Amino acid sequence: MLLIGESILSLVVGVALQATRRFYVVFFSGFLSATCLSFVFYSTQPSDPDLHALRRSAQAGIIWMVAFSCYSCSLVAYGVSLKVLLAHY
Repeated sequence: MLLIGESILSLVVGVALQATRRFYVVFFSGFLSATCLSFVFYSTQPSDPDLHALRRSAQAGIIWMVAFSCYSCSLVAYGVSLKVLLAHY
C-alpha cells in the first residue's frame, strides 16, 4: 500500500534527528506499527480474485470501497500524526 509507505517516508524525511530516548521510542514504534498495519492489510486479502468483495456483488463492492476510503484517510492521518509526534519529541 502506497499510503503505508508514505507514513514511513514521513518518519524519515523532514524530521531532525534528536539523540533522546523518547525520540527513538516514537521513531521505532512508528515503524513497528506501520509494519503491523501492512501485515494486517495483506493477510486479510483473499488469494483468489473471485473471492474479493468487488467480484461478489455490487453491494459488497460499494461497502468495500467506502471502508477502503475510510482506511486510506486514516492512514494519511496516521502518517501526519507520526510526523507531529516526532517533531515534539
